[in-house]
Amino acid sequence: MYLADHPDGFKHHSTDFRLLRERDEQQSLNDYLDDKAIMKANNEARAKE
Repeated sequence: MYLADHPDGFKHHSTDFRLLRERDEQQSLNDYLDDKAIMKANNEARAKE
């Protein structure tokens, strides 16, 4: 089915892309926070040695 068949097809598609981008940004933030937590744990473990 073509977007032309859908008068508001473009609106749906741009919303999908926006949601995907927001999900990616959230995932990136989660990864960054995980990395920070891992580094902090590693530093604390090293400090105890």
